[in-house]
Amino acid sequence: MSSTDGSSVPSTAAYKAPNANSTLIVSKPTMSLDSKVRRKEPHKLQRTRPSTNASSSSRSKNGGKLARLMDMPMDIFLEVVALLHPRDLLNISRVSRHFRGILMSRTSKGMWAAARKNVQNPPVPPGVLSEPKYASVLFEHDCQACGISRAGKESFAMSLRLCSACWGRNVFTRYKMLQRCKEVKPIADILFSLVSSSKGGYYEAEFEAVAERYLSLSGTEQESFVEQRRTYVQTMKEHELAVFQWQNRVRNERNKEGTSAAIKRRRSIYAKLIDLGYTEDEFPDNHYDPEWESLVFQPRELTEQIWKRILPKLKDCMVEEAQRKSRARRQQRGFEVGNILLTFLEELLPTNGDFLPPYMEILKSDEVNEMIDEDDAQTPVTRERFDVVVPAVLRKLADKRRARFMEALYHALYPESLTTDAELQPTPDLDCVMALFPCLSCHDHLIKRNYTVSELNQHMKERHLRGMAKYVQSDGDFETARFQVDRVRQVLQMLGIAEDARYQDVSEKVVCLCGKPGFEQPAQFSALIHHIEEEYYWHSKSLKDNAVYNDHDFDKSPPFLKLLQEGETFTLPEVVVPEGFTFGSAICVFCKICGRDGPQFRNVKEFVWHVRAKHHEEPTEESYMPVSYLWML
Repeated sequence: MSSTDGSSVPSTAAYKAPNANSTLIVSKPTMSLDSKVRRKEPHKLQRTRPSTNASSSSRSKNGGKLARLMDMPMDIFLEVVALLHPRDLLNISRVSRHFRGILMSRTSKGMWAAARKNVQNPPVPPGVLSEPKYASVLFEHDCQACGISRAGKESFAMSLRLCSACWGRNVFTRYKMLQRCKEVKPIADILFSLVSSSKGGYYEAEFEAVAERYLSLSGTEQESFVEQRRTYVQTMKEHELAVFQWQNRVRNERNKEGTSAAIKRRRSIYAKLIDLGYTEDEFPDNHYDPEWESLVFQPRELTEQIWKRILPKLKDCMVEEAQRKSRARRQQRGFEVGNILLTFLEELLPTNGDFLPPYMEILKSDEVNEMIDEDDAQTPVTRERFDVVVPAVLRKLADKRRARFMEALYHALYPESLTTDAELQPTPDLDCVMALFPCLSCHDHLIKRNYTVSELNQHMKERHLRGMAKYVQSDGDFETARFQVDRVRQVLQMLGIAEDARYQDVSEKVVCLCGKPGFEQPAQFSALIHHIEEEYYWHSKSLKDNAVYNDHDFDKSPPFLKLLQEGETFTLPEVVVPEGFTFGSAICVFCKICGRDGPQFRNVKEFVWHVRAKHHEEPTEESYMPVSYLWML
C-alpha cells in the first residue's frame, strides 16, 4: 500500500502478524519544509578521553546549580518534584539519562499526578495516554515536529501539537487522506472509525499504523483490534472534551480574577485623581478613549512607580476629553439653533424679507457663533435667547445682501464700470424690469432660471432653505447676470418698453406668440425670459440649416412677442392634430437629419407643434421614428 508522496504502507506479506492487543507504534510527526524554524547542522562532537584525575571537586566546579539533585536522597527528591509544575518535570527529564530514567518510568506516575495538582487540577489523563505525553501536549507550546515555539495547532484527541506548517504536512482531511492512500478506499469507512480526528483532520502516521495493523490481522484478532481502537477513539474524544471544559473554566477564572484586579486598579487611580482635585465628570468615557481604558483598566497592580509614569498620560487624556465634550456641546447647541432658525424662517419668508439671507449664512455669522459658545456651550439655546440675537443678525445680513444685489445689477447694466476709470452711472432700482438674478445653486437645468429678488427668496425657501444657497457674488457671476440683461434688453426693445420700467408693470402682460403647448401664458416676465432662452439654446445646438426654423428670432418680422393692453386677454392657440395621426415614444426624423437629437415630447400635441413650428412641415407617419431604432443610426 503506497501513498502519492512516495511513502509506503507495507502489504500484508511484509509483516509477521502481531497480537491484536500489542502496542500500536505510531511514528513521530514529519517536519514541514515550510516551517519557520531555523536549525543549524549538528556539529560532530570530538571524543576525548576521560581525565584520570577526575574528582568530586572537578565535578562540583563544572556542574550547575542543580547538580546536587543527582546526589539528593530519593524521598527528598520526591518531595521537591511534588511542588513543581508538570512542565518543569519535562525539562528535568531532558537533563540527563539519570533523571529520564526516574521520571519516564511507569513507577513515576505518582510524581506526575502530584505535579498536576499544582496547575488548577486539570483532568486525569486516560489510561491509554502516558503522563509525560499528556503533560507535553497540554502544557508545552513547542511544535512536536520542528520544535518552533508557540505552535498554534493542537489536538488532545490525537495527542498532537504542531505549528501551522507542520500541521498541514501531517494532518489531512478524509478526502486528501484517501488521495494519498488509495489502496485502502474499500475499507475506508472502517479505518476512519478507528482513528482519532480533530478539526476535520486525521493524523497520517496514526492512520497508516492503524491500516497496517488492521490488514495484518484476521478473524477474531481483527475484531478484537477494531473493538479496542473504537474504545480508544471514544476515550480520547471524551478526554478532549474534558480538557476543553477545563481550559474554559481556567480561562473564565483567570478573566474573573483579571477583571477584579482591573476594577481595583481603576478605583485606586480614580481615588488618586480625585485627591489631586479632579472630578469624575472630567474622566474620559472608555468608549471614546481606548488609551484611557488601557491605562486605567488592566489587571496589573498599581504601584507608585507605575502611577508616576502614567499620570502625565492620564492628564493628556482628560484634556482631550474636555475638548471632545466641548465639541459635542457646541454641536448640540448648533442643532438647537438650526431647528429654531428653520421654524423662524418658515414663519418669516411668506410675509417679509426680499433680502432674507440664506439659512447657512445666518448660522455661520459671528453673533450666532458667540451665542453658541457662551459659557463654553453649556447653556441651551432657547427661543428667548434666539430672539435677542438673531433679528439684529438678519438686519445686518439683509443690508449686506441688498448691497450685493445692487452691485451685481449695476455691473450687469454697466459692464464698463468694472474698470477703474469708468464713469459713475445712476444707481438702478431693484424693482425695475432689468433686475433678474440667477440661482447659482441650481444645477438641474442647462439654462439657469432667473428671478426677481422676491421670486428668488421664495425659490430659496422651496429648494435651498437648509443649504448654503449661492447668489451673484463674484465677477464670474456678474457675467451670468450681464448675459441675462442683454436678453431682457432685446425683449424690451421689441416691445418698445423703457429699461427703467417697473417689473410689476410688465409681468404677466407680455405673451409669446409661438403657441408652444404646455407653456401657460400670460406668465411671469422672468418665466417668459427663461422660455426664450431655452428656445435659443435648442436652436443654437442644431446645424442651422433650412430644416430648423428659429421662431424666436428678434431680427425677423412679425414680432413673436406681444404686449397686452389693459383688459386684453390671451388664449393659447389650439394645436390641431391631423385626423388618424398616431404617436408613441419616438423622435423627430427632421431633427435627426439635422444632426441632433430632437427634444423629448410629452404628448402628440407637442410633436405636431414642433414639426410645424421648427420645420414648417405637416406631420405624417414618416415624421418620426421609434426610439428603439436609435441603435441602427
